[in-house]
Amino acid sequence: KDTIIKKYNFGSIPTTNAIFVDDEQIIWLGTINGLYKIKNNELVFLGKTEPILKFRINDINQVDNYLILATNGNGIIFFNKKNQQVYTINSA
Repeated sequence: KDTIIKKYNFGSIPTTNAIFVDDEQIIWLGTINGLYKIKNNELVFLGKTEPILKFRINDINQVDNYLILATNGNGIIFFNKKNQQVYTINSA
């Protein structure tokens, strides 16, 4: 995390639980405050446009065009990277 902050000079990034680099070389950060991405040297907080993405993300993986996000209390989130739609699976 410190290397990413120094390389891109983003200042402060919330406590990060997961870092994932996808096949397009986009860096995804799962933090205590939600999901961020670094693309073209720009840090973007996805919780601004999709409220469920502003909660704690514990782990990130990818299958096809979907990021699979493990959360605290919000189940599993599938985030479509192409159209930015969100699908959730909640535990009963």
